[in-house]
This record gives sequence, structure tokens and C-alpha cells, in this order.
Amino acid sequence: MKNLDQIESFLLTPSYRKWGWILLIGGIPLVLLVFTLVVMTGAMDRFSAFWSDWGLFFLHVPLSIGLFFLLFSKEKNEDEMFLALRFKAMMHGIRFTFAAMLLFPLMAWVSTIWTGQPYHFPEVGGNLAVVTLLLLYANATYGYFKYQLAKDEE
Repeated sequence: MKNLDQIESFLLTPSYRKWGWILLIGGIPLVLLVFTLVVMTGAMDRFSAFWSDWGLFFLHVPLSIGLFFLLFSKEKNEDEMFLALRFKAMMHGIRFTFAAMLLFPLMAWVSTIWTGQPYHFPEVGGNLAVVTLLLLYANATYGYFKYQLAKDEE
């Protein structure tokens, strides 16, 4: 694939950027409000087990969707340069997430040696937490690339 024209057809419209910010800022308070209402109404008998099993998943849903919307919504003046920056940012995000997932158990092992506590495999937060981490790295890198591009144009 020599050009990125086919990839551009998969991008979201620029209005999704607004929804991405809404989900990032308001998603976690909304999830916590819903869980609080469930507890206060007594709608669930074993809420602590439900929170333990599903709580982190529901907290990561608005974060992942919001970061996805931010990364994959078109710029107002979208061109191949932004597509290339987005692609590079995704590659950096994959690389950073891969390194983090490999280094996290190593850091936990070193920490247990340092503190003298028994070793246990670190809790990553589930599959969706890894997706959130990947999208966070990719969005941060994409923002940095756009900043550098704007700085170079000045």
C-alpha cells in the first residue's frame, strides 16, 4: 500500500473529537454515579463481588472509547501528513504498551526483593486497561507530533 487513501475512509468525522472529550471528562463520574445509585437503591445483593469483577471494566469503557474517538477522528484539514502522524503515533503506542507489559512484572519482582514481601504477579487491570494504556500512549504521541509540526511551521 503506497498511499494512505484507503485508511482515511475508516476515520471518524471531526465531531467525534467533541464526544471523545465528553467521555474522557464525564465518563468516570457517570460510571461512579450509576454504581452509587445501584448501591443506594439496594438493587444488587452482592455489590462488592460485582464491583470486584466488573468495576474496572466499566471504568475503562468511557476512557477507551473517548481516547479512540480522539485518536481516530479526522482533523478539520485532514491530509496524508496527519494520517502518517497518526500511524506513527499508533506504532509508538504499541511499542510503549508492549514494553510496559514486559517491564511491569520485572518491576514488581524488583519491588518484592526491595521490600522483602512475597512475590505476586501484578494486576494489570484487565484487557481493557491495556487498550486504554495503548490509546493513551498513542494519543499523547499524536499530540506531541502535532505540537512539533505546528512549532516547525512557525
